[in-house]
Amino acid sequence: MDGYVAPLDDICTLADEYDALVMVDDSHAVGFVGETGAGTPERFGVAERIDIITGTLGKALGGASGGYTCARSPSWSCCASGRDHTCSATLWHRRSLAATLAALGLSRSGELLDRLRENTTYFRTRMAEEGFEIPESDHPIAPVMIGDAVLAAPHGGRHPGARRSRTCFQLSGGSQGPGENQNPAVGLFDPRRPGYGDPRVR
Repeated sequence: MDGYVAPLDDICTLADEYDALVMVDDSHAVGFVGETGAGTPERFGVAERIDIITGTLGKALGGASGGYTCARSPSWSCCASGRDHTCSATLWHRRSLAATLAALGLSRSGELLDRLRENTTYFRTRMAEEGFEIPESDHPIAPVMIGDAVLAAPHGGRHPGARRSRTCFQLSGGSQGPGENQNPAVGLFDPRRPGYGDPRVR
């Protein structure tokens, strides 16, 4: 949630040492982390050492619904439910399924991934130049630390489950257009902007 990337190579080494399983929730990484966007295991070259992996199709992959759980055969008994349907019998709408398939196809575009990384670097650099605190990372999720829940709340800033001093705005860039397209987002934090500080203006 804060844009940090777990050191999966070290985690897998510890798991080997203690004969443990490794489970990864890659919901905030699938689609853009790793050379081809296959997620955190790809980034660290440990995909074959992960026992259980879960992810979502509703974040980086275009906002479609649904998710997935994958596991090695010996680990699957830990994941499988005794019911025919784990949560409900609701089926995907055709449009959601089509959107997901299209998003998966787009996620394989090296050009889009390259542009996303360039835009991420641009946005993080510009925000740092303006004096804002952003934890160091190359992750597209860029938390702008505010540290004041009262100041941030009227504008939608929050950090669920975190102490108030860690209140932030969680932003993420896109792959549409050049990095300069991120400037309006940077400008939203400019105290000279008309309406800045007015909870009615977001």
